[in-house]
Amino acid sequence: MNTTRSVLYLALLLSLIGSVKGNAQARFNIKTGVETWSIKDEKSLESTSHHSGQTIGFDMHIMSNRLIFAPGFHYHRISVLNTQDGLQYNFRKRNHLHYFSIPMTVGYKALTLKSIDLSVLAGAEAFFFYSLDSNDIGLGVDEMYGVAPALTAAIQVELFSLVTFDVKYHHALNELMRKRQESLLSGFSFELGIIF
Repeated sequence: MNTTRSVLYLALLLSLIGSVKGNAQARFNIKTGVETWSIKDEKSLESTSHHSGQTIGFDMHIMSNRLIFAPGFHYHRISVLNTQDGLQYNFRKRNHLHYFSIPMTVGYKALTLKSIDLSVLAGAEAFFFYSLDSNDIGLGVDEMYGVAPALTAAIQVELFSLVTFDVKYHHALNELMRKRQESLLSGFSFELGIIF
């Protein structure tokens, strides 16, 4: 069943790429930024859930007229501590989960002016658990699920055909932790990048 589904998704991806190949323009977008995440069950129990994080990665923008297909690869570093520290761009602190994600988004370039473009994108995303720092809450690697499907949506502003700023929303469809039902992760990313 999973093999059939994988083959179907691969066939759909290849047909989409093939359909825009003739008129398509491809661009590479490297980006990094800060994130804020919350966990559904934690929010219910403690009335607040705030986990800061950092991200770095890239997207490939395949464009045909105003349509965009944007697969990517991103690294996410999410704090396991529920704190109100705000957004932090610091890769040295411990107490973090480490994830890779592969977003597959499609979108539309809604606004095109001389020095600014505005695009909206949405699609699916897969999160792959990579590792866990030693932490102050006793969370163990064996408590984490290895893969989590998610949905994502983004607004991207492109300045002077060089600099990008993204605001993204991520919403996991499966639990993050084995022992906690409703441990659904959701959050926002604020990313700055260059596109070429």
